[in-house]
Amino acid sequence: MDHEKLSVLIMLLYPEPPDNTASAIAQGLKFLNLGKEADPAKLNQPQVYSLEKDSSYIYTALKSSFNIDLNDIEYLHWWKFRSLFADLGKDCFFNTLVSLRSRKQSGKLTDIEKDFLRRNPDMISLTENRQNSAVQDFISKTGRRG
Repeated sequence: MDHEKLSVLIMLLYPEPPDNTASAIAQGLKFLNLGKEADPAKLNQPQVYSLEKDSSYIYTALKSSFNIDLNDIEYLHWWKFRSLFADLGKDCFFNTLVSLRSRKQSGKLTDIEKDFLRRNPDMISLTENRQNSAVQDFISKTGRRG
């Protein structure tokens, strides 16, 4: 992970700058990974979703899969959200979108899927006007907004 992303991690997870930055980073990454040590091989996987850009699809996926209305919840712990997120129903549009993005990256799209992507480039694309890519990357992983 690059220095800028790690700085953002520290800034967002710690109200006061920690004395031991290396330990704080390790603990921060462990927190984001549901209390488990981060797998270095997974740190640089291609992005197939954005919590911010795909928020409406994630909202409806949680509603249809678990009958949870995120607008009615005052607090939802990150780990609980991540657990629910990992178990979203296979038939929800969000998972279809993630699957399309993943297959696009691997070059395994059908002709019908390629046509869908040509007709819906904004829906499929994850590129946005990112003034501070490190902050946006961290927010997409945590769901926390400044």
